[in-house]
Amino acid sequence: MTEQNGMGLADALARHLAGMGLSVPKAVGKRLVAYAELAWTGNERARLTGAVSLEELVTKHLVDCATLWLLRGVRWDRWIDVGSGAGLPGMVLALGAGDGRGALLEATAKKAAFLRSAVAAMGLEDRVEVVQERAEDWGRGGGRERYAVAVARAVAPARVLAEYLLPLVEVGGRAVMMKGPRAGDELAEAHAAMEVLGAEVEDVVAVSLPEGEGERRLVVLRKTRPTEAAYPRRPGVPAKRPL
Repeated sequence: MTEQNGMGLADALARHLAGMGLSVPKAVGKRLVAYAELAWTGNERARLTGAVSLEELVTKHLVDCATLWLLRGVRWDRWIDVGSGAGLPGMVLALGAGDGRGALLEATAKKAAFLRSAVAAMGLEDRVEVVQERAEDWGRGGGRERYAVAVARAVAPARVLAEYLLPLVEVGGRAVMMKGPRAGDELAEAHAAMEVLGAEVEDVVAVSLPEGEGERRLVVLRKTRPTEAAYPRRPGVPAKRPL
């Protein structure tokens, strides 16, 4: 990737973000594109993303992740990205949402190895931890009720995702689910799970992506009480037998 092409992608990213009322400093835009280049190169080895080109990765996937910056009242000082994959949305948060500390949770060894290399390449070792664990194991172990925010993108249906995210969040913290326009149907199915796990829906933010890329819903759950010790259940059970 030439410097000129990189600048072109940074300009395209800035234009797409402006279409949602967002702006980032040029230096941040360049760093986001540099991260996207790492992810695109790593895609050949670890199947990190479904993007068909580097441009799509920048102007669609990075922009989709940046919708999190539209949320009000969510503190990104201690966050975890569950099922991080290529680092989406976690690396976008790390590069563009202030100086908070975060974790990228990824169970697949090749993807976790990529994330470690990307964190090092972007100079984020002092702020971002890579955890190679299943969400169920981390929620029962070292990650339990440790974070102010747990977020996930394209991981599981809401009633399954609630069991992955909420045990990781402290009381008063938030779980953020990045969903499509049918989020309301998923939330209706997840009502019982939220009651069991100790959370309530705080907000559902509708976002229209620029350039006709579709509609998104950012579902914000607020944790109102500690999650019972029985949850999350052992690996695989939440997906097989949703609450």
